[in-house]
Parts: sequence; structure tokens; C-alpha cells
Amino acid sequence: MRTPHTWLLTVLALGFAWCTLPAHAQQTATWLNPITNNSETSAYSVTGGTLGAGWSVLNAPDQETQDTPLSGYTLTPDGTLGSYLDFQAANPLGSQESVYLALGISQNATGTQDSVEMFGLGSAAFKTDNIFVKARFERSATAPDMDSLQEMYASYSDRGTEFTAVAPKVGIYVDIDGKFCLSRVQATETAEGLMTEWCKTNVSYDDVGAGAVVVRIEFRTFSLNPDVSNVRAFRVFVRNADPNGEGADEVCLTTDLGYRWTDDPTQGYRFDFSSLGQGDWFYAVDNAAAALGSSINADTLDTLTQLAFSASGGGFYSAWMDDGSVPTTEALATHTFGRFSDYYAKGDNPMDGLVSDWASRYGVDMMDYATEKQALRAMVANGGMKADPEQGFNAFLLDMDPKLDVVQRLTVTGIVPEEDGTVTLTVRGPEGCNLRNAHSRAGRICVTRAETLDALSGADKELISTPDFNSDGSATLVLKSEKPMPFMKVTLEASIDVDQ
Repeated sequence: MRTPHTWLLTVLALGFAWCTLPAHAQQTATWLNPITNNSETSAYSVTGGTLGAGWSVLNAPDQETQDTPLSGYTLTPDGTLGSYLDFQAANPLGSQESVYLALGISQNATGTQDSVEMFGLGSAAFKTDNIFVKARFERSATAPDMDSLQEMYASYSDRGTEFTAVAPKVGIYVDIDGKFCLSRVQATETAEGLMTEWCKTNVSYDDVGAGAVVVRIEFRTFSLNPDVSNVRAFRVFVRNADPNGEGADEVCLTTDLGYRWTDDPTQGYRFDFSSLGQGDWFYAVDNAAAALGSSINADTLDTLTQLAFSASGGGFYSAWMDDGSVPTTEALATHTFGRFSDYYAKGDNPMDGLVSDWASRYGVDMMDYATEKQALRAMVANGGMKADPEQGFNAFLLDMDPKLDVVQRLTVTGIVPEEDGTVTLTVRGPEGCNLRNAHSRAGRICVTRAETLDALSGADKELISTPDFNSDGSATLVLKSEKPMPFMKVTLEASIDVDQ
């Protein structure tokens, strides 16, 4: 906990509008962009105490604050997690709680800002945009001002009644009790039903380590056709930034606090506005306001422009982006998705399920694994799918990024036989795989044992329903048998094949 004047902690605010940036941010700039900053290992980070081009002051109360050079910040080392930019230490902007520091988002790594579009991929398509931020939070006794978040201006000089707002899609802070809180809009299809508020989640900062965390904000945009407005929602996830730390599993902050998607036969995917508190999806504040006739310039609402942080506290390590797509009901009816199809068949809505969850976290375009049902021969003749379906499905079971260039197999790293015939195995997945996560989702650890090598191929698989997991993501299996079973194989099987 810092000194009392730093009540407002790190707040993530994602805006859309083109920005009128001060002179010090209009130089040749380096932006957060999904081309080079598309993974944690290639993330955007600050290398010095001067933020420089690409950063700007957001929501400044006056012209002097707007034009303050962004220098004199402190980079604090944090072991293997790298260094973080401390927004409070030696802050030239002081402790103004309504002021934010904004990092520009662009398709270009340098030069002119070219915001990232979140349009659909074409007729009847989903598009997923993920923004990952590694940051530190501070507990706050008061919530950020909701009016400031709703009406955040690109610059001090742009204020007016018809403003081009950098209106935040997402506001996040941690309250004095240590609970994550999110900005939420309760909306109906009429103006009278629109209400914005801070929503307290059931997840505490302590649950995910109370230090450096990775926040993932997932936007899902649906486009039925060019004549129908895009529909967009988001959900928020958080995990400990240390993969071996407590709370390293990703937790959804918006679970049962938002809406469900519904499949309308004439309009495609829409919101079920009667389902508040039954789904994971939040409606974007600016989209709701624009739809109800506010003065926000709706032409800019389909782009990601800035990532903003409270200028009075908290810390920033790095950020990166990724995107992908999810098949619609229409695509599922006309395409086959190999072994993924069994999982799609079990769900009522492709928006919400194990496959879509995996695809959204790793920026997977599921249409890369799709084949038109009437065009199987053409696919073979033209060289096959865009992506290797076996590699993709294995990555899905392993709950890892299919783009990683690793051998997708389990490795037994330890075998300890006991006098009573018990054998203890230690098993780990490939680099990028945490077996605890894999086993809790679509994969199931199984062991095949036999008395002879020849009998191993025909032996039954034994599901290990409750393996012990270690902090490094490996698993410990304790096997018992009434007779010696010296030949064995450990595999990760699809849950749909082994679960009863």
C-alpha cells in the first residue's frame, strides 16, 4: 500500500478514437502493435524512465498537464519477471487521479498511428481480439470516476459537446478489500435501460499472487453482413504473471456477471438482455452509448487506439496482442473441423466452449482447420488445410499455442518402483504446456500398461482421474498393480473419448 494520495491504481482503459497527441508524442513513435508484439516473448515494454513517443497524457485537466514531458519515471526490477514502470515514483504528473497515461495501439510498429480494426472477417463471421497486459495493481479506497471513464477525451483542447471520445471499453481496478472491480453497462434495447457502474467481482488480487499479473481482455465481434451493425462484447481474465506461482491458472473475472449471447435466426448472434448475471460477456460502454444516441462519434468505435493507466499508481511491465476467429453456426453447418467437430457438436453455441476458449487465448483462427463438407476432394487436390489439423488438435488437448515449434508429446522424467509393486511416474508436457491446465480442460492423462512389449499396443488405457500436479506443471502418477507391469505408456487423450 502506498501513501494515501495514491488511491487510484492501475486502470486499463481501451479507447477507439483517433487521438490528437501532444508534440512529444507526435515524433516517430513506437506503438503497441499485433504484428511484432504478438506474444509474451515479443511484448512491448519500456526500456527507460522516459516514455517518449507513443505515450501521451489522457484526460488532462488543463493544457499544462497535457503538454507535460513524460520523463523521470522509475523502472523497478522484479527478478525473472523483468522490470516494471512505476507510475507513482518520481511521477512528473503528480497524483491527479483523473489523469491517465496512454500507450498508443497501432498496426504499425513505428511512424503514423494506424489503429487496429475489430471488424468481422466477412459475411457471418466472428473475430477475436486479445490484449494482454502484465501489470501491478494497488488497492484503492475509492472507485475511479465513472463519468471520467465514459467521457475520456483525446486531449484537453478537444473537449466539447460533440466530442471524439477515447471512451474506455474496459475499466479495471482493485478495491480496498482487494477485489477486482470492472466497469459494467447494464443495457436494454431502449435508452431508459442504460446504466453504467462499477461491478465487484468474486476474485481477489491475493488469489492471483497480489503482485505482477497478466490481464487478458478478449473482445469478440460478430458481423452478419455489411448491412447489419457489428455486435461486440468482451470478457476479462487474470492470472499470476509467474507461471510457477500460486494463482497461475487464468481466472475469468466476468463469470456470471454479464450477458449470454443468443443466436437469432434473422440477425445472427445478439445479446440476450434478459440474461444479466447469467453469462460472461460484458457490453462495451461506448457501443451501448452510441447505440442509444449519445454524442460519441460512432465511426471510431471499431478500432483499438490506446491502452491507458492511472498516472498516480500501479506499474506496467509489458503488453502484447493477438487475434483469431471462431466459426459461426452457419460455418459449422457447411464445414467439418476434423476432431474439433466432436467438441462443437456437444455445445449449443460455438461462442462458448472448450475450443473457442482455447482459440481465443492463443489467437487461433479456427477456420484454418475447416473444410467445406462438399469440397474434401478439392482440399486434397489443392494441398490440404491452412493448418495441420493433427498438430492443432494436439495443441488443443495440451492447452498450448499451436504456433510453438516443439514436439507435442509427453515425457516421463522419473520412475520410482516400490517393493509393494507401486510405481511412481513423473510426467511433463512439451515446452509451453502446463499439464495441470491441460488435464482440467480437454485433455485427460491415461496410462497403458502390459506385462510384455507386444501386449502394450492392445492393452486398455487407464484414466488417471486425480493426478498430483507439481508447481512446474508436471504431474506425478502413482500406479498400483497386483502383478508386475514393466511396460507402460503415458498419453493425453481427448476428454470426449474417455469421460463417462
